[in-house]
Amino acid sequence: MDGNAACLRSPRGPDVKHIFCFLSLFVLVVATNAETVESCDGKFSARASKSGLLIVERAGRRLWARQLNHEVEGGIFNSDNSKLVLYGLPRAIDVVHPQGTRLTVFSIRSRPRELFQRTYGGGIFELAFGSGNDEGHLFLNSRFAIEIINLKTESVESFDLLSEPAFDRQVCNE
Repeated sequence: MDGNAACLRSPRGPDVKHIFCFLSLFVLVVATNAETVESCDGKFSARASKSGLLIVERAGRRLWARQLNHEVEGGIFNSDNSKLVLYGLPRAIDVVHPQGTRLTVFSIRSRPRELFQRTYGGGIFELAFGSGNDEGHLFLNSRFAIEIINLKTESVESFDLLSEPAFDRQVCNE
């Protein structure tokens, strides 16, 4: 009987082999569950390791890395790959915002850095960078409101979910 068959059949019930097989499968699934965000042109990608290290790559080579205080559930690059927005649940329990979703905006030009971070009380359902007259703004649709964020001043304009504002979104050319 080979090793794989031992994991599948046992008349005695769970034993060390079963537990080891289960834990190995669990670790494999958890380790490959990281979200990767790619730019429209496919040149840039961003992902967070399980230890919380954000890794940004260009053409498969590491551009920079830094510690991130939240998971990566999703995100976007703008059309010229100068900004990156990531969002996800906090890595540590936050007693002030226990169900909060963190949003972090990065500049990834010559000197990559975090521009700002915000916390939202519910999930983030849609993100888009502005184009045309709305360039320099970020459209965010969350559980409680729609927000237009000015990326230079960090000012926020909120809208009711039923009254979505006109906003020109950047779209990937596929």
